[in-house]
Amino acid sequence: PLLMDTDGDSLSDKFEHESRSRDALRSDYFFSVGPRNGCVFDDDEVVKCWGDQQHGMLEVPVLNRVLDLDVGWLAACVAPGDGKKAQCWGDGWGASHDSLANVSIVSVGDRNSCVYNGLQVRCNSPNSSIEQVPFFGSEIVDLQGGANHVCALESNGKVTCWGGSSSGQTEIPTDKVFTKIAVGPYSTCGVTEDSQMICAGGLSSGGANNLWQPPEISNVTSFDISSDSGCVNDKGEVDCWGNYVQSNGSAALQPIVPLSPTAIVGVGLTFACALDGAQLSCWGYDEGDRGYLKPPGDARFGDKDGDGL
Repeated sequence: PLLMDTDGDSLSDKFEHESRSRDALRSDYFFSVGPRNGCVFDDDEVVKCWGDQQHGMLEVPVLNRVLDLDVGWLAACVAPGDGKKAQCWGDGWGASHDSLANVSIVSVGDRNSCVYNGLQVRCNSPNSSIEQVPFFGSEIVDLQGGANHVCALESNGKVTCWGGSSSGQTEIPTDKVFTKIAVGPYSTCGVTEDSQMICAGGLSSGGANNLWQPPEISNVTSFDISSDSGCVNDKGEVDCWGNYVQSNGSAALQPIVPLSPTAIVGVGLTFACALDGAQLSCWGYDEGDRGYLKPPGDARFGDKDGDGL
């Protein structure tokens, strides 16, 4: 018989309960795309990264467990579990985080990194307004960092942003219930419970009120934004938009392979990637042949526990 798969990550609850590196209540195929790099945690229980080889971004430390993963500007971090602090690599500002123990969520922005341990959020940044973390009334389920601001999604659907707001990027509505958020350097977008996408802020090159208009949506599985573009998976229809798309051809950031409704998308500076079941693919423009479009060929996803899910 088929076994329960509560988090929908194709690994049975039984298998995940028995594994030291799996959680039956949340997907364990962590996947993140930053401006110049991407990283993924696969069936081998290893974090594998690709993209720009400079700045130590491919020098991933040995990790025994992963609870969360985020890639930012020239830095990446994981929440390693086992009561430990966040582990980071790269030479960007975000790699300098050495903070709370028992970290479960990590966020890496352009010049900031934040962690959450189930009790509090702590941030590290040269911008003092980011380190002044506000009070939250409920559990944090997601953290996202931009260039000079950070946003948190609470379990009650409230989004709270703090830090710099030169383009209005922290002015996300407080009277809406959100289910997902994504943060660019100077912008913030969220999907509401009634399937609206609401954005605040501006493009990296244009300032306030120069924000691209996202497409109309109905049932978003995942979405992501970067400095000048974004992609959304809406019931298996992946649509990308933004300044990069407009200036480099309408199909520049459109997927090169069909994607399912459950595919997770991530957006970099000039490229995008998707983790779709056992398939990891990237498309767009590989600036300077840095390897943006070359995810690791040995990354394995699928049915590690052999239960047919």
